[in-house]
Amino acid sequence: MSIALGSAIRSLIGTIVLMLGGCAMASATREDVDRVSADEDHAPTAGGARPIVAVPETEPPASVLPDEAAGEQPAAIELAVRTPPAKPTPPPKPLPSPDPDKLLGMSTGAVTAELGAPAAQRDEPPAHVWRYTTDFCSLDVFFFLDMTSDSRRVLAYDIQIIDGRSEDELLCYREIEKRHAVASENIDLR
Repeated sequence: MSIALGSAIRSLIGTIVLMLGGCAMASATREDVDRVSADEDHAPTAGGARPIVAVPETEPPASVLPDEAAGEQPAAIELAVRTPPAKPTPPPKPLPSPDPDKLLGMSTGAVTAELGAPAAQRDEPPAHVWRYTTDFCSLDVFFFLDMTSDSRRVLAYDIQIIDGRSEDELLCYREIEKRHAVASENIDLR
């Protein structure tokens, strides 16, 4: 038991020494504060606040200032304006795969919307025929009177390759569609 009592006494003495050392430090710090407060430049104002000390302004180096004697004007500050990048133009919509069969059953207005105005028209009773042409082919669209709607509808079409060239009929139809698409976009084919 005497060992435990001796250990406790030593801990108590160590704690007291630390506390007294802390008081001595606080006392020394307080003396430093009082000494600084007594200084005239740093005397506390009413209410205990310290006055704000003005820092003298410094002049920029002579090389930065314009020479007024020489008539120089201060340089203007240029601001860079950041503009957003231009939006890229979307690529043109690809034409769907050519399908002249989709003409079947269309009205005259629908065919005009699909292929544009025909290059020529003729009557072959009981049909009314619209002709579309390219450099290498022609497309004849045959309209017949639909009795139920009392309007003309496509009942048949005929694609003819000119001069026996080997171009495909679907290529001919694609070219006619393309020409109308370009024309409706007001693009010059030249």
